[in-house]
Amino acid sequence: MNVTEAKAKIREITNTNVNDYSEASLVRDLNSELAMLQVNILRDRGVLEFDDASFTNLPVAIVPLVAGRAAYKITVDENGNAVQTIHKVAILIGGTYRDVPRETVGEGNQDGLTDGTSADLPRSYYDIGQTVYLAQLPTNSGSMKVWFDRDVSQILTSDTTKELPLPRVYHNVACYKTSLNYGVDKGLSNVGTIAQRVQMEEEKLTQYEENRRGDEQRVISVEVISGQ
Repeated sequence: MNVTEAKAKIREITNTNVNDYSEASLVRDLNSELAMLQVNILRDRGVLEFDDASFTNLPVAIVPLVAGRAAYKITVDENGNAVQTIHKVAILIGGTYRDVPRETVGEGNQDGLTDGTSADLPRSYYDIGQTVYLAQLPTNSGSMKVWFDRDVSQILTSDTTKELPLPRVYHNVACYKTSLNYGVDKGLSNVGTIAQRVQMEEEKLTQYEENRRGDEQRVISVEVISGQ
């Protein structure tokens, strides 16, 4: 479903026109619902299982690695899309990117995350907000590769043929949930019917996600290199 089709569907459900429900308000509300649905998709599908199909690059960044520097804050990708969650880190060693295992920050050990020692390949990294914090200082400058989830692209009022930035099975529920919020705010008489349709669409999506890849585990294994 493209943006023009989504707008038309929302206006049909809410029985509104541009004078009742302005372009700016509709697009703002639709973007809000798309963002919330993305959270659900990432929850249901797991690590690196979803990315906006409109992006032409992978959710991977190459970050300059600086000798003696432990912290690297990564807030956006190369196109300015906000990074949500960092999932995997690797450092270029001898022409090959080698995994750096992730270590969980527990209560009481936030201070002194880096112990002051150096290594070509740090033994682990901490994920603190949007910062990669290496447990050992890198010996050499070079490059680090980071895998992440990122925000879906925002819809603009000027968009027409652009596809909604979620899998197509989510397009209907995005329209109905946007319509429901508008209906509740405006006290529409058919808000109960819209709510029932939202529930029906969500139940179908739950079943879809449960059956989609039931034989696969939602983890990315990393190579732990002893002695590094």
